[in-house]
Amino acid sequence: MDKFPFKYDQSETARYMQFDDMPQPVDAVLESALRSVEIQGAEVLDYGCGLGREAPRLLSLGASKVVGCDPSSEMIAGAQQKLGEGKRGDAAVVNFDVVEKLPLPYEDNSFRGVLSRFVFHYVPDTKAMLMELHRVTKPDGWLVAVFSDVQFEPGFEHLANTDLPLEFPGGASARTLAKPGSEIIENAKAAGFEIVRFEDIPNATAAIIPDSYQYKDKIRLETGLLIARKKV
Repeated sequence: MDKFPFKYDQSETARYMQFDDMPQPVDAVLESALRSVEIQGAEVLDYGCGLGREAPRLLSLGASKVVGCDPSSEMIAGAQQKLGEGKRGDAAVVNFDVVEKLPLPYEDNSFRGVLSRFVFHYVPDTKAMLMELHRVTKPDGWLVAVFSDVQFEPGFEHLANTDLPLEFPGGASARTLAKPGSEIIENAKAAGFEIVRFEDIPNATAAIIPDSYQYKDKIRLETGLLIARKKV
């Protein structure tokens, strides 16, 4: 698979570091989802970990080890910095890797669970991505993910997977893909995951940059929550 289609410059990383420290509406939903899976004693992959925000949550809920990976060396450097400051847990049980493309550099059946927070809508080929996440997940292991789920007005479905500029609190912005949640669910099933739960929750984390997207009135931006299990 090609490299991820985005790169953070230093100024953007600084804005994300500010955004990363803010409480976010999806936090409570994500924590509830993680409490519903077998996380006690689990080794967990945080796919697209960014600045490592989820490592402390995973450890506090009982994970024995967290491995975070992200295509941005700047983000991983920021995560390592926060880890060194004691803000991301203990370096003995937390590790961050730069992973720019698939396949993932992990053995088959390496992780009891996979978490991915607002990553899937950046990935052009979610089918290949989900097949890799399935490969590294142990049998009967779990996947928990939140992502932008774009709903299109009738006649505008052709906008799927086109560029979608988003802005976040604190001034950070990114060019993502207008990706429907139905595509992700279909590809998760094709990869071998069993869907335990999928729902849209009100989006309160990102907003479409109005002057940069001419079809802003033709789509609705939601947050998709997915809980899935690898079939035995």
